[in-house]
Amino acid sequence: MKFVVPLIPIAFFALCLLASALRAQSMRATGAIQGSVTDSTGSIIIGVRVSASNADSGAVRAAVTDESGQFRFSGLAVGNYTLRLDKEGFATVMVQAFPVSVGQTIVRQIEMRPAQVTERLEVNEQPEAIDTAATTSSVALGTERIEEAPAQNRNYLNFVLVTPGVAASSGSNTLRAAAGARSTGADSGFTFGGMRGRNNGLSIDGVDNRDETTGGNRVAIGLEMVQEFRVSGTSVSAEFGGAAGGNVNMVTRSGTNLWHGDATFFAQNEATNARDADVESPVKPRFRRYQPGASLLGPIRHNRTFFGAAFEQEWESGEEWSEDPTHNAAIINRALRDDPRYARAGVASVNEGLFPETAASTEFSFKLNHQLSEEHSLSARYAWSRGRVSHDVQSLDNFTDRSARGSSLTQDQSLVAGWMAVPTAHLVNDFRLQVAQRTVDFTPNSQGALFEIPGVMSFGQAYAFRAARTENHYQVVDGMNAVRGRHQFGFGASAQAVQLDANLANRFAGIFLFPTVADFVRGTPDVFIQAFGNPRTNLTVVPYSTWLEDRWQPASGLTVAALLGSSSAAVLVCSTITTRWRS
Repeated sequence: MKFVVPLIPIAFFALCLLASALRAQSMRATGAIQGSVTDSTGSIIIGVRVSASNADSGAVRAAVTDESGQFRFSGLAVGNYTLRLDKEGFATVMVQAFPVSVGQTIVRQIEMRPAQVTERLEVNEQPEAIDTAATTSSVALGTERIEEAPAQNRNYLNFVLVTPGVAASSGSNTLRAAAGARSTGADSGFTFGGMRGRNNGLSIDGVDNRDETTGGNRVAIGLEMVQEFRVSGTSVSAEFGGAAGGNVNMVTRSGTNLWHGDATFFAQNEATNARDADVESPVKPRFRRYQPGASLLGPIRHNRTFFGAAFEQEWESGEEWSEDPTHNAAIINRALRDDPRYARAGVASVNEGLFPETAASTEFSFKLNHQLSEEHSLSARYAWSRGRVSHDVQSLDNFTDRSARGSSLTQDQSLVAGWMAVPTAHLVNDFRLQVAQRTVDFTPNSQGALFEIPGVMSFGQAYAFRAARTENHYQVVDGMNAVRGRHQFGFGASAQAVQLDANLANRFAGIFLFPTVADFVRGTPDVFIQAFGNPRTNLTVVPYSTWLEDRWQPASGLTVAALLGSSSAAVLVCSTITTRWRS
């Protein structure tokens, strides 16, 4: 039986289906401080001047308590802050430095005393560990916790798995190299509440960092440039929309008034590794990994201009193994050698045992911050990463011979700029712009048709390895926060354009499916699949969104949120090819 049907390639079909869910909305890359001021009797104090100073950069923001004795600072850069409170007739209050995390609102209850009792009061207590102003559960991890914790490699996304409710997805083994792809369908590597790994939101410095084809992470940032990141399994804030799963929101480090630098070197050797039970070999497979790196952060102009830069390199060489759990390699090789029907097969024999593989990746990032005034600040960050994996990229779910694997080359670059404006103590505007590009190339270890025997082995050219694609990303995000009494209003818009230029020659070499080894020996496949036509795919997706929210705090520890968001996308160009099936 033979028939021909027009089909959209699987990778392209997934793009069209996900067009309406593309990440058009922003991820807040800042924190906030709010609080109330009272006297010793518990009565509110109106008109207190409150100054928040960044202990690292010297940036200062000022506010005045309103008619309810409340104050709030929104859009604060992540870091340590001190507070100073002044009011005529009352002693000055100094609140010692405390940390403000990404996406966190610190709540402080401060008491002022009459000036005749004391001229100055210092408050050393730290804020509560629980964010009482939050309307969703989340976990934040900072630089110190990341650097001190053990990890398989220096990829910060591995630490997402310590969050409650998060588990490794089917693509988690692809995160061994931060900048390289070890699977043709690598996703984010983790799943929230059972959702697919490609449905998560990934953000760096308030802009999207998600591969729109697979859902994986795009540009890789070295661990020395990670300030902190917050993981939330559910999104309540309207501006965090666009992800059916969870959100990972990372902020890169900025320079400070103090010089800081690191030089690192990490090494791994098979002698210190445990034996892998899946490897049927009398000796441990070779595995060597070397990761040198360096970073430098500091001031260009004291209290005004700062920079941060980091570079990290990784080399890996090792051995992987051809998977033959049923030990049918000799039977398959005899058929490939003796049966003339397999004379034109792309693989002459399948391998048993170990074969060499290598990988290398490079990550570089540079960030610049400038404080124009107390009301305006600018930031810019450029990141570039490149990863190559040779001979051990996976593409199939079945047991695979070396011939059914391949190599990958992934290159990313991203330029992000931001402008934070605070025209009044009650109004903050955050504008961000991104231009980014990703190129991914997959090449097979062999040429010719793929032979699949389910549960036994797949060998020959895997169907997804004749593929190359380029994604260009353009994004503009503007969000505004306004405070009036016990209400915090947030509103904004986001627009993004993703241009895809791809050559997806999936299944062009053909696939023969044999139910058993005996069917392969007889040369009687159950199914034959082959695609033909033009493998080029060009499309542009334009996701855009708007959001509006009101966070009302009628009492301390109680926040009521009203949210309204709209998100949609347009696919401007689509193309198709034809697939031929025989059974």
